[in-house]
Amino acid sequence: MISSKQIAKELFKESKKTNDLSLFVDNFMQYLKSKKLEYIIPSVLKHLEIIEKREKDLLTAKISFGKEPTDETVKMVKNHIKLGEKDTDVVVDVEKDLIGGFVAEYNGVIYDGSLKGYIRGLEKALLQI
Repeated sequence: MISSKQIAKELFKESKKTNDLSLFVDNFMQYLKSKKLEYIIPSVLKHLEIIEKREKDLLTAKISFGKEPTDETVKMVKNHIKLGEKDTDVVVDVEKDLIGGFVAEYNGVIYDGSLKGYIRGLEKALLQI
């Protein structure tokens, strides 16, 4: 028996390929009814929400600075992390804990260009000597 999580993954993948989402959903519902699987709909929806959130988080770049950055600074960081403009939301945040530099998270990767991160790297290098 296929799990609701597997169904949600396939649904999500296939829904990206279709031009007529309404027809796609109707066909899927007819399939569930024909197999008497309507009872799994809540679980499938729960997994679809999780997949959608993960997908959105991967397409959102969060960039944190110690103080309010200029537009030019934000543009330089975007270039540094090779941030594509298409389909990418950018959230710029000010975190008082950052003394200098930036910390960015995009596509599951953390880019630490902060002063604290630099000092941590320097300390690690010195301890290896």
